[in-house]
Amino acid sequence: MDTEIPKRNLLFDDAIEVLADLNQQQHFDDILKVQSCYTVTNYVSIYARNVNKVVDHNASLRIGLKARFIPLTDVDIPRYCFSFATHEMLKTYREHQQVKYIGLTDYIGRLEKKFSQNTSKGEKLKKFVIQDEWKKEVEITFWKDMEHLATDDIREGDIIVITSTTSSKYRVEQLETTRATTLHVNPTFHEFKEKVAILKALPPLQTNVTIHQMLNSNPGNKYSNYKCIA
Repeated sequence: MDTEIPKRNLLFDDAIEVLADLNQQQHFDDILKVQSCYTVTNYVSIYARNVNKVVDHNASLRIGLKARFIPLTDVDIPRYCFSFATHEMLKTYREHQQVKYIGLTDYIGRLEKKFSQNTSKGEKLKKFVIQDEWKKEVEITFWKDMEHLATDDIREGDIIVITSTTSSKYRVEQLETTRATTLHVNPTFHEFKEKVAILKALPPLQTNVTIHQMLNSNPGNKYSNYKCIA
């Protein structure tokens, strides 16, 4: 019997994925601006892809060079759409990611730590550890094509909103960036005030670290104190 996929905490509005030929990227980069609104004509409606969908929608739009975009300038038009998962949902999403249609994961938390980690291929990846509103630890991996999101000015204690990630697990729940991922730091959206207040009031996260992580964080081999739980 299949496990039921829990509904996401959809905050505002619906969204739909739009697909275009990669060879036409420059054309659309020239005429479309992120976080701007348009009416669209001359598109084709298709079934949404089954794996790693950006949003939960049964349909997608496919556009080509004949598609037309007319800007909308009304200031009341929403410019964002988030669909936050809860901590309990992460395992279910991970189990179903490759077998059922399910969108990528949006998440919100407070930044507890930043560090880098080498892969088996010798690549150094940027990592964030965040604490969510359930006082759970979640680790974010920024793959090389999206590491520019993890800028140096982001500090511990900042509120992090990350979108369009995939779920995995190694020691703790993991979120991994995709090419669709965006990152928002200390969001000021009115709808976020309650969540931000909860996150800012949380006590420091009690984390467990591996010996490898301890060595990486103390390359000079200076004396440090750690609590061992056996």
